[in-house]
Amino acid sequence: MKPTTHYLLLLLLLSSSWGFSQTENVVYPQNYDTKFQDVYVDGSDQGYAVGTCGVVVRTTDGGLSWQLVDAADSSFDFSAVTCPGDDCNNAVIAGDGIVLNRQANGRFTQDVRADFKEVLKLHQLDNNIVIADKNGRDYLRSTDNGQTWTTMALPDTDWQGSFLFFVDGLTGLAFDGDRYLHKTTDGGATWARSASPFGLSIFTMYWHDENTGWVQASDRNIYRTTNGGQSWSNLNVVNGPRQLLWLEAFSATHLVGIGLVEELWQSLDGGATWTRDFMPDQSGTRPAYYNYHRRGDEFFVPSDAAEIFYSATGFTNWEGQIPADRLSLTDIAFANDDVGIAAGTHSALLKTVDGGTTWTPLVSGNPNPNAPVASIDLRSADEFVLYYGNTYPRITTDGGNSFRQYFDAASGLGQGDATVFHNFANGDILVMGFSFGGISSDDGATWTVIDHGFDAKINGLYFPTETTGYAVGDGVLAKTTDAGRTWTEITNPSPSGRWQSVFFFDENRGMIGQSSRTGYLTTDGGASWTVRSQASAGAGYAYDAAADIIYSTTFETGNNGYLNRSRDRGDTWERVSRLCAAGGGLGLTPSGRFLYAVATGGHIERHVTANLTSNRSPRRAAVRLRTFPNPSSGQLTVSIPLTNQATHLEIFAADGRRVAALEVPAHTEQYRVQLAGERPGLYLFSWVSPAGARHTGRVVLR
Repeated sequence: MKPTTHYLLLLLLLSSSWGFSQTENVVYPQNYDTKFQDVYVDGSDQGYAVGTCGVVVRTTDGGLSWQLVDAADSSFDFSAVTCPGDDCNNAVIAGDGIVLNRQANGRFTQDVRADFKEVLKLHQLDNNIVIADKNGRDYLRSTDNGQTWTTMALPDTDWQGSFLFFVDGLTGLAFDGDRYLHKTTDGGATWARSASPFGLSIFTMYWHDENTGWVQASDRNIYRTTNGGQSWSNLNVVNGPRQLLWLEAFSATHLVGIGLVEELWQSLDGGATWTRDFMPDQSGTRPAYYNYHRRGDEFFVPSDAAEIFYSATGFTNWEGQIPADRLSLTDIAFANDDVGIAAGTHSALLKTVDGGTTWTPLVSGNPNPNAPVASIDLRSADEFVLYYGNTYPRITTDGGNSFRQYFDAASGLGQGDATVFHNFANGDILVMGFSFGGISSDDGATWTVIDHGFDAKINGLYFPTETTGYAVGDGVLAKTTDAGRTWTEITNPSPSGRWQSVFFFDENRGMIGQSSRTGYLTTDGGASWTVRSQASAGAGYAYDAAADIIYSTTFETGNNGYLNRSRDRGDTWERVSRLCAAGGGLGLTPSGRFLYAVATGGHIERHVTANLTSNRSPRRAAVRLRTFPNPSSGQLTVSIPLTNQATHLEIFAADGRRVAALEVPAHTEQYRVQLAGERPGLYLFSWVSPAGARHTGRVVLR
């Protein structure tokens, strides 16, 4: 009998994630957010940039300004754009199962097609040829500027081992899965294979002409050829790029490239030695992995947080082309439907008085300009306290026009001992932080210091009753039954976990979570815990008591997150919106009518709770993992999106049999897999991100 559960999962691996429509809810720092994945600006200064969440923007002035274009359903993610003939009046956009073609009237036709689900690059060549590159089993080729397409592949191989690279309008080179170099001189219609394989898997490559090229291989070394790939020299680079996302060259000696995560690299001696710089520091930004656009000496680089980076000359003096107040926001709170405060790291502090339509920066006067706001105690429209992670809190009683220090060292508390708070009904205030906590009965004038006994930062605090409360932190879960004066550690389902959020419906039933890992539910006051879905985790919870609904935001790799909801007190969860930014804090207005989410990049979005609906359909294609070499003899590497949490990778044979279940350590981008001893054939990979999004890949074992 076949293993039914695994077989059904196998059938779903390449089919499903979540489809969401998300741009209309973004209110700050602009009216949309996205992870830009490609950009093209033609010689007349017209251009397009495309990204996740259906975002397409257009420029007519060389990138000095960009305007949002209504091109397609925002449930699609767009991965590539090109302009045949260097004329963006003919723009072609490829996405997650869709291709768009610009018409003479400026609008786009939409062709939803399954063979475009894995397209990552577009190459525009001579003779009206456009190639849609998947770096996979096949590619798509058009001879009419992207109107119609034919499926093609490199000969004598089952898989590409690199993206296709074209040195001119007809000449291109590419490695196959067996590491042989192929060459085309007719725009990808036919290919000729080299006599011997390269020997290593390819991370990235660049060709200055059809003879001179460079590759960075799986051993992290950089190799150069001057004879069209017949032989390669290891440049034995010391202190060079760990992993280049892409390479370019101004000459045979002047190389430039972008590496993980925001590194700018240059070599002036043909790749033998390298110097490193970094992209401008903006919260939430990170250059895209595959694509960029070069126009002469100019570079346009797409980025997370709806930014496009630009260098006018020499791969230097980078600047952002889409101005926005890209703050790192971590918490948000509302006094009523109109007045709210959002805050975060590096003194980020914003206020709205019109229900989030506009936001005004405030200055707290904190002597430490880099102090991160950990939590906001919003007491009224005029009075609130900012609790920091590494300095004493500050209070305003005039709506943020002026601030003063709430308490100082005379309180007996240290600068990191008040990161979270709770206000009791009798007027007492409890604060907790790194080493100690404190209770005040006179609005912060004096404090009774509490040694909570945990050598760790406390990240969350919640009291379902006036005496029973729960605290979560870095490796810590604790409970009090005497209003915070003493604390006892309780069962911890993940002792090494960094718990960030906690909420209890009553003194026994509650949730704990992390922003990018599974959430847990208890019904016995923390004596035991049961795992709930990824949607139950969160950087923060918000509870609508009148409707008995709890919300969470979860973080996914890159610049993505989800807004989630439970209607049955944490038993089951559903995703109700995709966030085109990494999910952060949540704020529910007292009326329960509006729910706000904040994230890196200054992202604030507003949802009308009555309009939130489950987004279990339509389903979308899972994101593909890169595996190399492919085909493989049994030893291979899987490229995995960078996360700050351990994850799991499963491998299935074509008959549904699970052959491996592996734990991938946090901060891993290249994970080595050993399948030696398994039967030849097709094997499928399934990796689930910390937020629950499934990524899949395939490899052929020889």
